Amino acid sequence: MTSATETSPQVTKLTVRLSLFLTTPDPIIRLLLQTMSVPKPEGDQATISISWAQKNENPGTFDTAMTRTLGYFLWRLFWDVLRLSFSILRYPLALLCVVWISGWALSAFATLMLDKIVRPVCDVPVLSTFCGDLAAHRFDSRQTGSASTGVVPKPDFPALVSLQSVSLSELMAGSADGSQLSLDIKMAQMATSDLISLVKVSDLTTRGSIADALEAFVDEARATARDLQKLNARVSGAVDHILAANEYAFRTIEFETAKSTNAGLLQTIWSWSWPLTDAESGVQRVVATTFQDVMSLFATQTGQVVLQCESTLTNLDRLEQRLHVLHDILSRERSSVTGEQSQVLSELWTMLGGNRRRLWNIDQRLDLLRNVGEYRLRALAHVGRTLQLVQSMGEDMEELRIRVATPTLVEDQIPIEIQLRAIRAAVDRISESRMVARERTAKVADGLPSIDHRI
Repeated sequence: MTSATETSPQVTKLTVRLSLFLTTPDPIIRLLLQTMSVPKPEGDQATISISWAQKNENPGTFDTAMTRTLGYFLWRLFWDVLRLSFSILRYPLALLCVVWISGWALSAFATLMLDKIVRPVCDVPVLSTFCGDLAAHRFDSRQTGSASTGVVPKPDFPALVSLQSVSLSELMAGSADGSQLSLDIKMAQMATSDLISLVKVSDLTTRGSIADALEAFVDEARATARDLQKLNARVSGAVDHILAANEYAFRTIEFETAKSTNAGLLQTIWSWSWPLTDAESGVQRVVATTFQDVMSLFATQTGQVVLQCESTLTNLDRLEQRLHVLHDILSRERSSVTGEQSQVLSELWTMLGGNRRRLWNIDQRLDLLRNVGEYRLRALAHVGRTLQLVQSMGEDMEELRIRVATPTLVEDQIPIEIQLRAIRAAVDRISESRMVARERTAKVADGLPSIDHRI
């Protein structure tokens, strides 16, 4: 028969727990101990207890038992809470997984349908009218101007703004020269208008034809001067629009970058994990969209400048033709007057000192023809310079328009910081070039000479 001093480990644990429950003054610990699962004691073991004196005699045993009991209780409590939580959340998690997998499947199916089925069918000329924007909706962002390539150009603001800086600087310099040439043609028009009155009251045989040719030249010169002013205004407007677009691109990308930097972790995980959203980040999407907008506006503005150059070239060609017609009339009149002068000089009466009035009249007509010829040559020089400048501008703008419409392939993604620095530098350079061009135009207007000195 077992003695009272010999107890099993189970009885010892039970004794510790019952003693703690009966003697501890803390109600929280008593509640924790009460909720613990303790096996039911048998026989006399239920009456076993440990007094505080016994606890003081063996403090190490009591503390060890207490620590193990609390650790086991906390572990069981944590495990029960975790198991209950997952048991409750298994249905929402299962539903979320189903939605997520379905989203990926729908996205892949839609991509396959558009790439392999819809787009080839819509390429057929007869069926393309029934497609509308269905197929174009996905491929608009993948094309820049060449629909046949299907190449996706990555945003390359450094290359675009470098092209803008060089071309617009040359364009504004040519515009300043065009202002000077416009004034030259305007002055030629005014001088020719004064010459018409002298021709009409002269004794020239073809004074009517010469006056008509001069009047036609004046009308064409007036229209050409207006077209040159329109061209200068068009160039200035294009520069302002492009500068505004670059400023907008810089502010938009900078704002989106700052917003993305301050975005929370939940938003980042959501944008990465949700299958129906775009794979690229919000910043890259904004950069691509802004790049397309700026490039489209640049192409539109350059196209308008090209059209204005073509209109100005047409007027300059007509003005040059008027001068050629005037040259033919003057050549015939000069030949006639020179022949008359030779005939008068060969007469005997002239040799004896007569016919002075006739000779004076002939000299006056020759001087008038000489003056008209000089005016024509100077006007032709002005027209030729202007024509060459406008042709050069038109060719440069046409080449620029083609380069803008051609997709540029960039193998690696350019960092956002580099793109922002390139845009800011381009804005500063174009603004400086515009200021220099305006100063040159102001100097031309301030230093405008009089008509007598100019022509």
